[in-house]
Amino acid sequence: MRLTKRVFVIAALAFSSLGFARPAAALPGPVACALIDVTNLESLPDGTLVQPSATEEQRREFLELRAKAKARITSTFGEPHAHPIVAFIHHPGSFWSVTAKSTGGTHFVGSRACVILGPQGNNVDVVAHELMHAELSERVGYWRRFTEIPTWFDEGIAMQVDFRSRYTMSEQGATDTRYVRQLTSFEQFFSGNEIGIVKNYAAAKVEVRNWLEGAGAATIYSRLERIRNGESFDAVITR
Repeated sequence: MRLTKRVFVIAALAFSSLGFARPAAALPGPVACALIDVTNLESLPDGTLVQPSATEEQRREFLELRAKAKARITSTFGEPHAHPIVAFIHHPGSFWSVTAKSTGGTHFVGSRACVILGPQGNNVDVVAHELMHAELSERVGYWRRFTEIPTWFDEGIAMQVDFRSRYTMSEQGATDTRYVRQLTSFEQFFSGNEIGIVKNYAAAKVEVRNWLEGAGAATIYSRLERIRNGESFDAVITR
């Protein structure tokens, strides 16, 4: 379902009233997340949302992908607690401009998290990656995620359950990774061309993996909860 211009205007006014600096038109993901309940997406047995045109085979595939992604997170860090809204959009043109990103993304509106996956996101790597973003937010809290968690760490944690070979330093033919720790904001991490952004992902994956080798993957949830309870990122995630 394509959300109508009228609905978009209502969303824009709502977001403006909440004091967002950028217009809602520049935030298609959060707006889609806020309004996903009024679309005609259908719910599968586990709550996963799909478009009505999804075939039975696609519906089974989506359920299996979500289950496998959850299992990967569990085997890496422990049982996840987050319950994000998860939607598979196999016809992006019919669901807002948020799906212009054909793989997918995780969007937040307050405590609500929406994992919206495009047709190129129908694999366990992407689904696990996006679910891990939702899990980090659940553990640390929405506000503390926004004020304390640097983007390089958020992406680096998600990359621990994302095994796509493209996002490895060896694939990029580079060895320097420390630079990525300076990319603390979304704008810094995702600036530049595609090659540079892929390298940022690969570097963040290495930096977080190296840190986890000392800290222990099993400690990540408790450390995030310490940040939720008021400790700073720098105090909890030692360098």
